[in-house]
Amino acid sequence: MANINKRKLNFAKITKMFFYMFCFVLTIEICARVDDLLTYNAPLLSKYTSFRLRTIDTDGIPVNVPSIRFEKWQNNRFGFRGPDIEEAKPDNIVRIVCMGQSESYGLYENPDMEWPAQLSSMLSGSLFEVINASVVGMGLEKCYAYLDKYVFKFNPDVIILCINPYGYAAVYERSSERNPGPAGAGKNKIVRSSLKLSDIIDNVRVFPKMKQSIKKLLPPSILHSYQLKKSVSELKQAEEKVLKGKKPKDYISETVLNKYREDVERLITQISEKGISVIILSYPALLDKNNINLYPHIHASQRFWLVEYSLNGAIDISTKIDSVMKVIAEEKQLGFVDSRFSPPHDPDHFSDGVHYTNEGARIVAENVARVILKQ
Repeated sequence: MANINKRKLNFAKITKMFFYMFCFVLTIEICARVDDLLTYNAPLLSKYTSFRLRTIDTDGIPVNVPSIRFEKWQNNRFGFRGPDIEEAKPDNIVRIVCMGQSESYGLYENPDMEWPAQLSSMLSGSLFEVINASVVGMGLEKCYAYLDKYVFKFNPDVIILCINPYGYAAVYERSSERNPGPAGAGKNKIVRSSLKLSDIIDNVRVFPKMKQSIKKLLPPSILHSYQLKKSVSELKQAEEKVLKGKKPKDYISETVLNKYREDVERLITQISEKGISVIILSYPALLDKNNINLYPHIHASQRFWLVEYSLNGAIDISTKIDSVMKVIAEEKQLGFVDSRFSPPHDPDHFSDGVHYTNEGARIVAENVARVILKQ
């Protein structure tokens, strides 16, 4: 009898402890949601993540959702990042459209510090209007369809193209080898017939806030060690799923290069036929041959999204595709922004492998402004 009473007492204590923990988590979750409501005018009850910023339209084109906000990111009524504009172009204004992916839409920068916004500030007081029409995840194969449906009606005078060569090479490899690609590889969760724990966690807003706070408090050495361990583990799982025992490639093939050049030239021709000038931007990235042994926590994370290629392969991609872009610009007499060595390839200018800090975005904007004003 004494043992039974003891077990009941222990069960009651454990139940009470879990109840208090539940009340604590519920309280801080309510506080997190109220904070989002007051700070960002976020919905109080529905799911609130960055995925609300973008969608896929009925034609399969990635687009930004108009008049939507997530934390510091804000789309205007046309789905472009930045302030509202008029559809009709004002008289005596040169309208410039920046077309890229997350690097141009902006990720780690402070609000209004992504390079198109800084470019707009640099050209302020002149006869220029800058529109950031970039869409996270926009592939080269969908770029013209997006421009034709959503951008050309604004009568841009100039379109600046910033194309991610890593994304292009990865998509080519996966489509040609019928691989699903590592998007989510290493992060795939076990699918159950009932409600998944991940679904519940994804709807809890306090966890991302706690994660960001912890990252700020941790010493850089500890944080980088954790990030490296996590990235290596995810990369290993992705390699097992995608490569299946094969070695990652150290070089981009001539086939991929030729296909890239063909697709870019087609896009430029299609834009030029609309009477729009084109400026192309070579693709800045953190990784190069001089820092391949530095920043392993960042390089491992980048390779997760380019699992078919080694670090040397990633360097080969950027080097050769940048050269292709330069040749295209020379042959077609286009404006060319050479960003191979500027901004500098270090964490002061890159927050990860390809996304900029405020300072990195500033240098990109300066490089673009210099070409625009020269032309």
